[in-house]
Amino acid sequence: MILGLDLSSSCTGYGILDTEGKVVGFGQIRPPAKLDHGNKYLHIIHAVRSLLIGHNITEVVLERYFVGGFKTQGTFICAELRGAVLCTLAQYFPDVDIVEQIFPSTLKKTVTGNGRAIKREVCECILAKLNIKYDELLGTKKARFKIDGVTYYDDVADGLSLAYCHYLKGV
Repeated sequence: MILGLDLSSSCTGYGILDTEGKVVGFGQIRPPAKLDHGNKYLHIIHAVRSLLIGHNITEVVLERYFVGGFKTQGTFICAELRGAVLCTLAQYFPDVDIVEQIFPSTLKKTVTGNGRAIKREVCECILAKLNIKYDELLGTKKARFKIDGVTYYDDVADGLSLAYCHYLKGV
C-alpha cells in the first residue's frame, strides 16, 4: 500500500492507494488549534502510526519542500513536523520505504498537466482520476470538497496526488 502525506501542522492530508492504484482511504489529520507545536506534531505522528499499522503501508510518499528567498515561520514548522515524521518512520517502521519526495510543481504537472495549476484544479483532477465522487467543490486558492456532508481540504487532494504520482511511476 502507498501512503501519500501532505504534511502540515494544521491539516495533514493523506491518501492511501493499493498496488492497483485503487483508493483504499483518504482523510485529514487536524490537531486541535489550541495545542502547542510539539503536541500538534505528536497528534499527527500518532495518527500516521495508526494509518501505517491499520493499512499495512509499505511505501510513504512526501512532498518535497523547498525554501526560496525568504523563510517564514510556516516553513520552519513544516520542517520540524517533517523531521518528526521521518524520525518516527525510521524508529518504528524501518521496513517502510520512503520512496520519493515530489516537488509541488511535479505533482501539479502529473495530475493536471500544468505545473502551475491552482489548488482547485488539482482537487478536481485527482478526484476524477481516482473516481472519487464529491458533492461540492469550493474555493480556488484554498480549495475544499465535500463528500456526504464531510468537508475535506486541499491537503487531502495533495495526499492522494502524492500517492497517485508514485503509483504511476511503478506502472
